[in-house]
Amino acid sequence: MANRGRPRHPDILTPREWEVLELLRSGASNAQIAERLSITERTVKFHVSEILSKLGVGSREEAARIALPERRRWWAAWPLWARIAGAATMAAAAAGLALLAWGVVRTGGPTDAQQPPSAPKQGLILTSAENPVP
Repeated sequence: MANRGRPRHPDILTPREWEVLELLRSGASNAQIAERLSITERTVKFHVSEILSKLGVGSREEAARIALPERRRWWAAWPLWARIAGAATMAAAAAGLALLAWGVVRTGGPTDAQQPPSAPKQGLILTSAENPVP
């Protein structure tokens, strides 16, 4: 039962399965894992079963002994040029927001002197009740 047909690849484990595997490596029992992760023992058994299946091993001890590479961040698999472009985009966005905020603070927002004059109202202006002026 050493190989169940799935490749040994660390990226196939879910984040929760990684947590369970790390606790398995520390020697924790199902009950201890359940308490630590605030889940039921039945859920722990399910995760352990999935880990064994995905890693192609037959026991929790084998799973704990497998030397898997460290988990990499999701962006670490990107090519270098993509990481640089992403960082440059974030820096440009931050600089643009800072410039916008500086402009608003510097000008103090619109003042009465900067307000355009209101347009005269169309229609008749009454100087008195008897004499309308066009």
